[in-house]
Amino acid sequence: MRDVLGYIIGVMLFATEGLNVSMMAPFFPLMAEEKLISETVIGIVLAGFDTAAFLTSLILIFYMREKDLWFFFCVGPFISGIAMILFGVLEWAPKGYTFALCSLGCRAVSGIGACFGWASIYGIVVPIKPEWSMQLGTLLSGGYGVGTVMGPPVGSFIYNFGGYIMPFAFAGGVQILITIAAFFIIERKSNVRVEKSKSISFLRFFKSIP
Repeated sequence: MRDVLGYIIGVMLFATEGLNVSMMAPFFPLMAEEKLISETVIGIVLAGFDTAAFLTSLILIFYMREKDLWFFFCVGPFISGIAMILFGVLEWAPKGYTFALCSLGCRAVSGIGACFGWASIYGIVVPIKPEWSMQLGTLLSGGYGVGTVMGPPVGSFIYNFGGYIMPFAFAGGVQILITIAAFFIIERKSNVRVEKSKSISFLRFFKSIP
């Protein structure tokens, strides 16, 4: 039963990150307009999540180790959830570039946390049920896709009832609760043995490409 729950938690974490990416699309531009933010800056803020996740992934390629998986798996989604809630709190931030910079910062931190979770989840979940490893990528991608698709309608529904902060408080709170549940439910297993861990330089990495 815990094996199945481990996979379900992984899918739910990806789904909440999908919500995080797309949920704000219908109403964030309205708030940004009230805060006197241009369309260009809105685009930069929205791109902050993926930009930060991409840059973080480049760093993790060279410095992530098996012993760090649980740290990244638990801390990453937790940080992402906190940043998501703080993004909603910015409703009361001053107008102008203060709001824009704070929004970009929250999105960037959320992207970094999401990347931590994405990078570590395979190493955490696969050992639970190795024979299901071929299906794991499909399940996680499906969870992320569902979250991304459901983000705008779910976010708009909650926004209409609770205002700007409520969609972010809901999604961020759910993500934090799932992360806490994962810490207690998912068993710490490993099917990888590394004799000696070495850092890989960027130069050596690119020299190894045929």
